[in-house]
Amino acid sequence: MAYNILIAGAGQLGSRYLQGLSKFNDLLNIFVFDISDDSLKMAQSRWDECNNNFHLVRYIKDYNQLPKYLDLAIVSSSANVRVLIVENILLFSTVKYWILEKILAQSKDELRVLNSLIENSANAWVNTPMHAWPLYLEIVKLYPNPNKVTANFFNIRGLICNSIHYIDFISRWIRADINNIDLSHVKNTWVPSSRNGFYEAEGKLTINFNDKSILNMSSRSGDDKFKVEIFVNNEIWKVYENEGYAINTQGNLLHGKTLLQSELTAILLEQIINTGNCVLPNLEESINQHIPLIHNLTKHWNEFMNIEVDRLPIT
Repeated sequence: MAYNILIAGAGQLGSRYLQGLSKFNDLLNIFVFDISDDSLKMAQSRWDECNNNFHLVRYIKDYNQLPKYLDLAIVSSSANVRVLIVENILLFSTVKYWILEKILAQSKDELRVLNSLIENSANAWVNTPMHAWPLYLEIVKLYPNPNKVTANFFNIRGLICNSIHYIDFISRWIRADINNIDLSHVKNTWVPSSRNGFYEAEGKLTINFNDKSILNMSSRSGDDKFKVEIFVNNEIWKVYENEGYAINTQGNLLHGKTLLQSELTAILLEQIINTGNCVLPNLEESINQHIPLIHNLTKHWNEFMNIEVDRLPIT
């Protein structure tokens, strides 16, 4: 039996999802949707690099070319059209499972709409995959029930759009919700991001959790390198993602990878097909993380920018 898989949004990330599906062992009917010819051409070029003639891939620009049933829909679009894309998919297909990219949506209202649209599907997850990365899992395994954690992720490229990755990692590790978000050290002026029509903020963002754990994140400054320090149970771990190891103050080493999307997709699909679940946070968990983040960031924007919004222009 072949599984029907949709990738909606065939840009940089969507094409990496597509490459990842080439590693799946069972037969797939893959539908790659985008309104952009350039994005579809990029996706096809990256698929051709895989030299995979086993799976059938169709590149489409109209929703009416979708099958009536999809085993999995991956929505890798930008946040501003995510709800619209989900609505349009559901006009033509019944979807069993979903994987949604982050940031999920640009407002709290859109988060609620997204949840209501997908509530009749079997399950849905959000692609914040640090719990699937062996390097960070090695640390989590050492401290399955940690006392207060303080985690510092410094010099992040794209502080706002990537913050949910670190929020999800810490929140699900310590099994605690967000208590409050401190934006006092975020700069007052938002700046255009690398993606046209979207914005980023710079500075330092602090998340305080209900168990007194703290997550600090800062934006990249100049050529400074990404830096990770995790304080847990009276130990300090420094994580070196590119080098594939973490080391604590006693010199103990942990080795592991951080996975690219092209390495991760087939793993996630296998988990979903075999168990009906996967290592990603489910939609409800992720929405609970998104709501205070979107709420506080929108307040910050409206306090310091000349235009008041109810939909925050981030992706």
